[in-house]
Amino acid sequence: METNEILKEAKKAFVQFRDPRVIKDRLLELDAKMYCNLGSHSSAAEKDEVRRTSAQLYRLIKGIKCPKCNKAKYVELANSFLASIDLSK
Repeated sequence: METNEILKEAKKAFVQFRDPRVIKDRLLELDAKMYCNLGSHSSAAEKDEVRRTSAQLYRLIKGIKCPKCNKAKYVELANSFLASIDLSK
């Protein structure tokens, strides 16, 4: 699955699911799928593209709105993921 398709699927998750937890799980599933398809044979450009797409997915997690729960937990989770990837590489 290409990164453009991943982002389309991510946006579709916001429409398809109502529960913020399910949305978060779907976004993380898409992120894991990208990294699973990445291998030692992948070029530096492909690895960089996956890293940038992951950052976009983490920013989407940051923006999940949850009327019943504390939004800060999604912001905190996304910030920890964003801190773990080095976008300068």
